[in-house]
Order: sequence, then C-alpha cells, then structure tokens
Amino acid sequence: MSPQQTSHFGILLVTIQFLILGYFVFFHPIQQPFGPQDMVAWTIVTAGIAIGTWALLSMRRGSKLRILPEPDANATLIIDGPYAFIRHPLYTALILLTFGLFLNYPVMSHFVAWSLLFVTLNIKLIHEEKLLLQIFPNYTKYQAVTHKLFPFVY
Repeated sequence: MSPQQTSHFGILLVTIQFLILGYFVFFHPIQQPFGPQDMVAWTIVTAGIAIGTWALLSMRRGSKLRILPEPDANATLIIDGPYAFIRHPLYTALILLTFGLFLNYPVMSHFVAWSLLFVTLNIKLIHEEKLLLQIFPNYTKYQAVTHKLFPFVY
C-alpha cells in the first residue's frame, strides 16, 4: 500500500478513536462535587488542550491536518514547536485530556475507555510511522532525536 492510500485499517483506527472520544463527551458528568484530585485532573486536561493547540498552530499553512494515519501525498515533515520534542503531540494531547477526565471522574468505564484510546493511538502511530518512513528519507534521524508521545519518557 502506498502511503497516500487510505486503508480500511486506518479507517478502523480512526473510528475506534472517535467512538472512545464520543464516550467521554457523552458520559462524562458535567456537574459533580469538586474534590482535591480535580486540581490535578484539570491541570492535566489544560495541558492536553495547550499541547494540542500548540501542535495545530505549529502546522504550516500548506500542511493538511489528516485524522487518518496515512499521510497526504504533499505532506511536509513538521519538526518545530512541540514536534521538536515529540513526534505525535496531537495524540499526546488526546491522551492527556482524557486521562485528566478519568482523574476528574475516576470510574472503571473511564479507565477502560482511556486505556483503549491509549492502545488505539499507539497502534495508529506505529502504522503511521511505517508510512512516514517511506515518504521522508530523514524520518529515521527525526525519530532518533524525538520521543513518540512524552518527552524523555516514551
């Protein structure tokens, strides 16, 4: 498969990702008692929003945002902003945001949803990186100096 072709696998991963995000939208209570864990939870949610916003602002005007893991034929490799530290800051943003929501409302279904999202995004980034290696000859060097999702950790 060429990197530009949309695969059924890519569509499946995005569908799972959006179903899980939809779960958080529709099943996270809006009004609840404010506890001590909420300061930590909302700090993590805010960090996720900030990283996601920074990543979107770092994309050049010519760059197209694709939710599918298959890169666009005219894609450019972005290596500044949060991309200078992590290769998938939008995935990091989603992971942080949903983890913060789990901490805010720590029920088993939120933990399961967050865990499934984490696994889904990891599978998606592995698939995406295989395709990026085909498009960008210098992607291996970029991988060597950045982390996948979390600086200095992973």
